Amino acid sequence: HIRSGSSTRILGRQLIIHVESAKQKRIVKNDNKLFLYTTNPDDQLEINKQFKNWWQRSSKEYFNEIVDELHPIIQKHGIEKPRVMVKKMTTLWGSCSKKTGRINLNYYLYKASVPCIQYVILHEMTHFLHPHHNKDFYDFLTIYMPDWQERKKKLDYEIVLGV
Repeated sequence: HIRSGSSTRILGRQLIIHVESAKQKRIVKNDNKLFLYTTNPDDQLEINKQFKNWWQRSSKEYFNEIVDELHPIIQKHGIEKPRVMVKKMTTLWGSCSKKTGRINLNYYLYKASVPCIQYVILHEMTHFLHPHHNKDFYDFLTIYMPDWQERKKKLDYEIVLGV
């Protein structure tokens, strides 16, 4: 449940949630707080829905910024900028489809720190050039992100174990 005093992690930082009554719904994030302004602070279902919609929008917006930053790496190989989809995934951080030119990113990836998110996005974008996890794939990844293994380890440790 989303309620005052509970917390969530966004971009690797723990944020305390404050639910407040307001005339207009909105969510404002600062360094260590997330203010959820709602028209009905007693309606838990409505609050959960508002938070979920905000998370979906915010994470997709942020992931698109990272795609914009990293796209030049694969663009010089003739790869169009992929479209980003955010969805709840149970076992993967991301997946991609060369056919549709799309990257699917895990809804919960937004909890991870920025370097971890960059790793997942570059990993998926690399698949547009190298579909399989073979030597060419890992060589390419290592050239553009030499510390990708540390980032992967951190992602699995921080988010999967909830540290």
